[in-house]
Amino acid sequence: MPPQLTLTWHPNVADMKVGLALGSWGTRGRLLRTLLILFVMPAVLFGVLMGSPGQGIAFGLLFGALSPFAFSAVFARKLVSRQLARAESHEIIISSEAVERHLAGTVVRHPWSAVTQILELPSAFILLRGATAIGSIEKSAIPDQAVLQAVRTLVSSARTVHVRPSAFLALELPAAEA
Repeated sequence: MPPQLTLTWHPNVADMKVGLALGSWGTRGRLLRTLLILFVMPAVLFGVLMGSPGQGIAFGLLFGALSPFAFSAVFARKLVSRQLARAESHEIIISSEAVERHLAGTVVRHPWSAVTQILELPSAFILLRGATAIGSIEKSAIPDQAVLQAVRTLVSSARTVHVRPSAFLALELPAAEA
């Protein structure tokens, strides 16, 4: 196992959508907030404005069902354009001491002592402090299976890795895993 790995990540819409998904429905609280904002509030507002609760409910369902598809793509593209305006790529350095992200003269360092848990999603490793995501290692920066295995080895030597099949409620760890 090498003492450190250096990866080059290029901002992309797919990775940004994962971040937005974690923010929208990564925990039960975030899921409830998202449902309230996307379904309930538009239904009540439209129902009051139109004077018809039935139309309000129909509008709330339609708005809520279409929002994740329409808005997440728009927000993800906006995030990517902002990232690309700062630098075309990020350098991610994973060592036995920390995970660092270098971009445009800025270094963000997450020592393993500050990371309490690590989630492995299909598209990224998410570094957590308690229930708060503090960093990530995007798998799109990993060029092949051998490097992925090396990343898994380095990361799992620092903390236990909890594998999740998707971002839906991914930030909620069962008591047995906490």
